[in-house]
Amino acid sequence: MGNSILQDRSGSNWPLGFVEVVTPGVPVRLTVNVDPLNNDAPETPTAPGGVAGMRPTPTCNQIILHGYKPTGQGGHGLIPNTGRVYILRKPTAAGSGNYDDMGVIVGVIEPGGGAYSLPPSGGMPITSLSPYQFYLDADVAGEGAIPVCWGVAG
Repeated sequence: MGNSILQDRSGSNWPLGFVEVVTPGVPVRLTVNVDPLNNDAPETPTAPGGVAGMRPTPTCNQIILHGYKPTGQGGHGLIPNTGRVYILRKPTAAGSGNYDDMGVIVGVIEPGGGAYSLPPSGGMPITSLSPYQFYLDADVAGEGAIPVCWGVAG
């Protein structure tokens, strides 16, 4: 049975599903599961009044990224990542945009599970954080994170 893809992106939370880094060094956008074609990304124009299949870019107050992955074939539940997972911003044209580009790393989820919060705990409150502006990269193929947006609008 496949995974649920929740399109209800308003309200208290919006789970984005497991974001897998298939190839280390090749970042994956947090919204890869819920909007694989980036139809609702900020860089995609939306006409006034909307266009079929186009909606305003969703924002949220906080994104929590859980450092776990599916157990794999025949297993149930989750297991902790064995390598680091990097939370990144989209790079400039000059940067690689992956885990070697120190100009785009905003956080790291250490091996062994755990979570990372955007903004970090104790940080200033943000009311318009876009999940489209963040990517993941990982030290180990097949690892990643489970991001959940909280306080969603759009």
